[in-house]
Amino acid sequence: MKDSGASEAKDAEVGVANRPFSVAIVDDDVDLASNLKDILEENGCDVEVCLDASSALLRFSERGFCLGLVDIKLPDMPGLQLVAQLSQASPGTEYLIITGYGSFDSAVEAVSHRKVIGYEVKPLDLDRFLTLVEQIRLRQEAEMRWRETESRLRLVMERIPCIVWAVDRELRYTYSAGAGLAALGLQAGELVGTTVSGYVQASQENSLSTVSLAHNQALLGVPTTYEIDWQGRTFSCRIEPLTEASGQIVGAVGVAFDITDIAQMQSQLRALTRRLVLVQEEERMRVARELHDQGGQSLTALRMMLDMCMRGASDDVAHALAEARSLVDKLIGEMRDTVLRLHPPMLDDLGLLPTLLWDFDCFRSRTGVSVNFRHAGLRRELDPELSLAAYRILQECLTNVARHAGVSEATVMAKADGDVLALSVEDGGNGFDPSGVSPNCSGLTGMMQRAEMVGGTVEIDTSPGGGTRISVELPLRSPRGSTGEVDQD
Repeated sequence: MKDSGASEAKDAEVGVANRPFSVAIVDDDVDLASNLKDILEENGCDVEVCLDASSALLRFSERGFCLGLVDIKLPDMPGLQLVAQLSQASPGTEYLIITGYGSFDSAVEAVSHRKVIGYEVKPLDLDRFLTLVEQIRLRQEAEMRWRETESRLRLVMERIPCIVWAVDRELRYTYSAGAGLAALGLQAGELVGTTVSGYVQASQENSLSTVSLAHNQALLGVPTTYEIDWQGRTFSCRIEPLTEASGQIVGAVGVAFDITDIAQMQSQLRALTRRLVLVQEEERMRVARELHDQGGQSLTALRMMLDMCMRGASDDVAHALAEARSLVDKLIGEMRDTVLRLHPPMLDDLGLLPTLLWDFDCFRSRTGVSVNFRHAGLRRELDPELSLAAYRILQECLTNVARHAGVSEATVMAKADGDVLALSVEDGGNGFDPSGVSPNCSGLTGMMQRAEMVGGTVEIDTSPGGGTRISVELPLRSPRGSTGEVDQD
């Protein structure tokens, strides 16, 4: 099915270009009417001639005209009386009065009619007359384009769930429209005349500072973007300065899009992501426990059996058993490291700082990349979920350094200050082009998801050959069962 809104917009787009400038000549002077018709048609007009009022009334009832040229004295009706009746049949038509006798009084009487825009005296000055007709045509076309543009904008505003408004320098609404108004129980133009502070205080006073600040910033020439929860809906808003042609700021214009459904889906996605990460951590703990309880015990038992077999064995056999025991010891050590990396129990027992110190030492032994670790404020008790997020993010950062950077050292900084835990990992290695990284890259995506889960952010500063710096900010919160900070470094 063809969309009616799209059809109307398309028709409006081509309407002005394809619409001829139509003129009706109403005059009983046959020669004058015929000559004017020829001249106007040579100038691209669509012209019809009516020799009396009755034929004009009939023709105007059948079609509309852009311009009517009406003799002030017709055989069956005065011209001005005819204009009054024609205006009812064709409301969009404008008129020029033509008369063979001109006086000041007759001119005033003619142009006092709302639809009469001019008064011409016979014999006509053709150059002046054609210039006047051309000016009328251009003005009408400009007005038509403006109306069609307004119509297209109205069609858009009626279909998109948004709100558009404008305010003056006193932050008084001068315009309001958009389909999104209905969700707030408002109609187009209903806000006009009220102030921003007055409307916000009456509707949702706790949002006054955010809304007022954004509008005042726009009056200073600074565009502002913000999100706001308003009467059960979520809106993404943008406020821009409203300037005159001279560049002077005369107010502000704003647009708000209803993103309630998107916000709800994002909230559900964050909740699902958090649940998946928690399930992943639970699985890590289960695997670590099974490795420790089953694999670790089996290897320990095997080592004890090798010790028993070595007693009384010949030198050759004892030597072989010693090598086997050494291999078992190595496997026990590697299993212990694997269990700790899967889920280090010291993170729950000792806290973030000792766990990081242990992990960085293991990382150097495993990869040959040393970690220059600088920290402050980590001796405080941190929320377990925050500690786990910080540990996993730094773990993933260093894994990427070992795999891709091609360096022998990385610098890690961790600082808990005020209400933020700031982390950074920096290397002077190969770097990369961020635009070339797949959005499905599990490492970077995992870091960002971990940060988002606790309300944090991740920023990546890198370029090919220019090294990489990953900065993370996580909001601090009191650990469960705790009233605040413990020790500071």
